[in-house]
Amino acid sequence: MNSYNCSFKIELDSEESIKKWVTAFNEKSKETMVYETCRSGKGKKVVKIFYLRCHHKQRQSGMHTKSNKKLKTTHKIHNNKHTNCPAQLMLTLLPPATKLNGFCVSVPLKHNHNHLVQVADALRFRPLSEQSKKDYYDLFSHGHSPATAHLEYETNLMYSDKPDLIADRNCNPKVSDVYNLFNKWRKCNIGVRTGKYLFAELEKCVAVYNEEYNDIGGKAFIQRYSDCNGKEEPLILAVCTPLMSRVHRHILQSKELVFIDASSSFEDFNNPMFVVSTSSAAGGLPLGIVVTSAESATVIHQGMTKLSQMFPEDAFYGSGSPKKIIIDDSMAERDGLRKTWHTADILLCTFHFLQNIWRWLLNVKHGIDCDERQILMNLVRKLVYAKTEAELITEYSHFENHPFVKNYKNFNSYIANYWVRRKEWALCFRDAVYMRGINTNNYAESGIRILKDIVFKRVKAYNLIQLFKFITITFDMYYKRRLLAIAYNRMDRYIALRYKGLGALEVNNIKESTTKSIYLVKSTHYKDRVYEINTTVWTCTCSISLTGYPSGEPCKHQHAVANKFNLVAPNLIPYFNGDGRFLYALVALGVEQVGDKSFYMGMNEEFHRQSEDNITHNDEDDNTTNVDDNSADENLSFALNYIDEGEALQEDVGSLCRKFIEDV
Repeated sequence: MNSYNCSFKIELDSEESIKKWVTAFNEKSKETMVYETCRSGKGKKVVKIFYLRCHHKQRQSGMHTKSNKKLKTTHKIHNNKHTNCPAQLMLTLLPPATKLNGFCVSVPLKHNHNHLVQVADALRFRPLSEQSKKDYYDLFSHGHSPATAHLEYETNLMYSDKPDLIADRNCNPKVSDVYNLFNKWRKCNIGVRTGKYLFAELEKCVAVYNEEYNDIGGKAFIQRYSDCNGKEEPLILAVCTPLMSRVHRHILQSKELVFIDASSSFEDFNNPMFVVSTSSAAGGLPLGIVVTSAESATVIHQGMTKLSQMFPEDAFYGSGSPKKIIIDDSMAERDGLRKTWHTADILLCTFHFLQNIWRWLLNVKHGIDCDERQILMNLVRKLVYAKTEAELITEYSHFENHPFVKNYKNFNSYIANYWVRRKEWALCFRDAVYMRGINTNNYAESGIRILKDIVFKRVKAYNLIQLFKFITITFDMYYKRRLLAIAYNRMDRYIALRYKGLGALEVNNIKESTTKSIYLVKSTHYKDRVYEINTTVWTCTCSISLTGYPSGEPCKHQHAVANKFNLVAPNLIPYFNGDGRFLYALVALGVEQVGDKSFYMGMNEEFHRQSEDNITHNDEDDNTTNVDDNSADENLSFALNYIDEGEALQEDVGSLCRKFIEDV
């Protein structure tokens, strides 16, 4: 350990520059010289004197004295920070008139530390740097907890060229330091956990949000919880982000079918959160979120009414109210929604309805024999999946007369209560066009899971302010990424399976009928069968619903028509259609950021349009074709088959690509 005394002068002209020099000195030497005293100079020769000492010189807090009547002993704790180090540094700021050779700060230094400086045991006591604090604050702002932030930060240091920085507290704060930083950040950015100060800060956040995003459709509302003089005002936090407003405006399914589901455990007070969503080719998309302090019909009605006031003028694709709403079997939720949207049909999720029946049968208290449960369950399933109302009435008559049902009067009474509400759960009463093959609220369940797994990362929010920020920032950002995956044609194959609708269809078998918006597609399995596709509501006769009418669920015939005639189908992912991809980009980004429409065109979209023009021209010329037109038909048919056959892609990707390029 080298000890020396020296004196030198530096060119500094202010107290601020002196502080910066001391910081740079500590960083370069790995020492920690801290300010002990500061005295103003006497007379005209000295302006101010700064006395600094090594931070290992402090009162010996590690020396504990045990006293008794006869003996005093001192016990020293080893590896203590305080070593009574004599090292000193003094900076004397001289007035401008006394500058010597351009230097105006005199620095006598006593470098006589009584400990090693650049060793791990000494570096662990260095104070935190401002840069490390800033890095941790950035991690907290991006949703990291203290534990995940510390892991992320240390991992990055380990990947650096100097892994010994792990030992330096100046660069790598301790775990206790990280939690202290997090508490400071949380207090400044999130506030307190509860109380009137929380609602005051939350109201400020909502006001700032409305002022910033009101012009592009972002709105929020907050009603404080209060219980004064026996009159209780429930908590209501309603949010409609700009993305949710654009879903209302541009997604057709928002007026047809809406899912509403509730969940709690998002913050310490377990206030229920209601997520309003709809279906699309991108999966479930949010329409609005309401957080309340109770789940009664009155509170739900108040919350949904406030949320509807946040919606844009053309809410639910311009209809102002959804046609159908699928929920769980909650009486309070059902009554509250009926008061809010009078014209909407409230339907029960088929899965949860049958699940409730099965749970009732499994309950030992009801006394159902194990061997008879499945038979009774099948009787209920026949009621749910009856094709017509007449068949439903017949099946219910068989149900009542079944010997097992007669033996269990409690089960008969249980189903009789549901029979009064049969229009809510029997599929024969549902309009297949609006349902589009969806009879469960899986989209809502998926939205709740996204909230818990991705947005909240299975960690509760600290308070309502953080909950509000998670909804308006993280939740919104997730769905933007999801929509842009379609807009940029980067959808994962396993996600796209539900909506791909691709099949091996000959282009010549896809024709336009004499009726407007009606197209005809020949079946690939039955030569004498032709399917009709109505592009006004996007239905196909290949999937006749239980009611006997075409359903709106996606199919390969709809996809073939959309590709050949360059149409945007709401049921299907627009693989080749630039207009469809532009629509999803518009929902994700808005008019201000979506950019030029040509950016979203497919590489071969212009080629496909030329192929369509050639086909139309050939039909007008008495079906006379030439070599180029046949080649175009083959190319378009090949493109349809190319995307659908994943197995062929795996077997011979190279040959398929070469054939496609040669044909083009």
